[in-house]
Amino acid sequence: MNLVSAYPKSVNPGIPVNSPTPKGWSKVTYGDFLYEVQRPIQLEDKEYYQLVTVKRSRGGVVVRSMLKGVEVKTPRQFLIREGDLLISKRQIVHGACGIVPVELSGSIVSSEYSILNSRPELNLDFFNHFTHTAYFQQTCFHSSVGVHVEKMIFKVDEWFEWDFNLPPLLEQCKIAEVLGVWDESVDLLEKLIGRVRSRKQGLMQQLLTGKKRFKEFEDSEWKISRIGSFVKVQGGFAFKSENFSDSGIHVIRISNIQSCDVDLTSTLFHQFDPKLTQYEINHGDILIAMSGATTGKVGKYQEHHKSYLNQRVGRFTALDKTKVSMNFVFQIVRSNKFQHLIMIDATGGAQPNISSLDIENIVLKFPPLPEQEKIAAVLSAADDEISTLEKQLAAYKQQKLGLMQQLLTGRIRI
Repeated sequence: MNLVSAYPKSVNPGIPVNSPTPKGWSKVTYGDFLYEVQRPIQLEDKEYYQLVTVKRSRGGVVVRSMLKGVEVKTPRQFLIREGDLLISKRQIVHGACGIVPVELSGSIVSSEYSILNSRPELNLDFFNHFTHTAYFQQTCFHSSVGVHVEKMIFKVDEWFEWDFNLPPLLEQCKIAEVLGVWDESVDLLEKLIGRVRSRKQGLMQQLLTGKKRFKEFEDSEWKISRIGSFVKVQGGFAFKSENFSDSGIHVIRISNIQSCDVDLTSTLFHQFDPKLTQYEINHGDILIAMSGATTGKVGKYQEHHKSYLNQRVGRFTALDKTKVSMNFVFQIVRSNKFQHLIMIDATGGAQPNISSLDIENIVLKFPPLPEQEKIAAVLSAADDEISTLEKQLAAYKQQKLGLMQQLLTGRIRI
C-alpha cells in the first residue's frame, strides 16, 4: 500500500515542495506575516456563550453549541473576532481551518485551536484560498506530531518556519476577488440544489402517500399491499476475498451504493463464472444495502455492462411488469416512510441487518400501474434536474481548483 492510500482523502501527507518564486513575488515564511493571538475570557456561570468549531476539508467555521458558562467543560476559553484565521490543532491535518465570519465574531474556543491574525501586507482572504492548495496542506501535516493521524497535534511555531510564495498586496486582493466570484457562484448553486431537493422531498411526501392526486386518477383506489406482492428482493453471492482479481467483472458491495446511485470507483473484480448468472446486475437494477451503518440506502445501477451482486446487497426484481413500475418502486424505497420502516425491522444494534423477507413484508399503499408511472415520471424529472445541477456544481468546483492552481502559483498573472 502506498503512503497516500494509507490516509483518509482529507489528509495530504506528501512532502512539501514550494514552486519557483514568480517574478515580482517574494519567498517568505508563514511566520513573517502571520502571528498567534490570544484573548482569554473569564466565563460567568450564568452567561450564555457560543462555541464554534472548524469543519474538515476547509469547510469553514461553524457553530458547535450554545452553553452557559457553568456547562462549558473546558474553563480556559478564548474570544474570536471577525477575520481571524482559526486552525484546529487536532484536525488541521484534515484541513480544519477557516476565516471567522462576522456572524460568529464574539464566539469562544478552547486552547485546542490556534487563532491567527495577519500583518497588513497579507490579505487573509487571499490566504484563505491558499489554504486549499496541496502545498499548504502538506506543510500542516509535516508540522504536526503523533503516532496516529487522528491524534496528531499541530505545532504552530514549527509551521511558521515553512516558506511560501507571496504576491504583492494589490495582486493578492485581485486574486482573492476573482476566486471570490467563483465561491459565490458555487454557494448560489449549492443553495439552489438544496431548494430543489426540498421541493422534491415535498413532492414525494404528497405523491407517494396519495395526499396529492392527478385529476385523471382521482377515482382509482390505492391498494395496501406487501412490497413482496409486486417485487422480489434477491440477496447477493458470498464471494471469497481470495478469488478477487485486478480485472474482470465488477463486484458491487454495500460501499458502492451511494445516494441514489452506484459508484464503481472502488469496486473489486471477479472473473466471469457461468454459475453466477443469477447474480448478474443489469442496467437500471435497483439495489439496497442490507447490512451495516448504511442499511436501507438505495441506488440504481446505471452502467451498461454487467456486474455481480455481493452478499448483503439486495436487488429488486418485478414479479409482473404489468402491475408495477420499477421506476415507481425506486422512488418509494427512497421515501422517508420506507426508510423508517426499514430501521424498525432492522436487527443487530450498532450494525443493523435486514433480510430479503423483511423488506418484502413491508406494507405500503400502491396505486394502479398508470398512476405509478405518472408519479414516477414527475419525481424522476426532479431527480434529473438535481443531477444536472450537481454536475454543473462539480464542474464549477473543478474549474475553480484549476484556476486556483494557476493564480496561487503565479503561472497566470492578473
